[in-house]
Amino acid sequence: MKTLPSLLFALIAGVLLAAPLSAEEENESVTITWSNTDKYRDVRSTTGGPIHELKQFKPAIEREVQKYVKRQFPEGTQLTMDIVDVDLAGRVDFARAQEIRVIKSIYPPAMTFSFTLSDAEGNVLAEDDKKRISDVGFLFGHQNPVHRDRYEYETEMVRDWLRSLKRETKI
Repeated sequence: MKTLPSLLFALIAGVLLAAPLSAEEENESVTITWSNTDKYRDVRSTTGGPIHELKQFKPAIEREVQKYVKRQFPEGTQLTMDIVDVDLAGRVDFARAQEIRVIKSIYPPAMTFSFTLSDAEGNVLAEDDKKRISDVGFLFGHQNPVHRDRYEYETEMVRDWLRSLKRETKI
């Protein structure tokens, strides 16, 4: 009979701990769409093709944008993005009977998208129909040859853009 209260306590604790994580993951202030993904410049994977790469890349970028907007922008801020092109850092080359992504400074990450940033009242703070961001200095400051994040160059590029967007809009 002692196991029932223990089990009930564990169940309630699990639900209470999981609830904030679900709320954090769902950020209604950010909407990201991915258009014409078959036309993206470079989302080629060394392991499974462009569809496989996009399945991993999209959540990484969406998570980064949602996290940044939630922490750095005022509550109620709305950011809508439509990503129309992606060029991952590096280039896929064929070497030693396998494809590898070669990271060199001449192959910087880049993205093209449209966006609208609005405040809680719906006033448009910033917008662009064809914003292109790139990070030609993406290798500077990266001393560790073992990278923790597969898309660290792209996520850092997006964070830099969000920081500049916040400065430009003065929010």
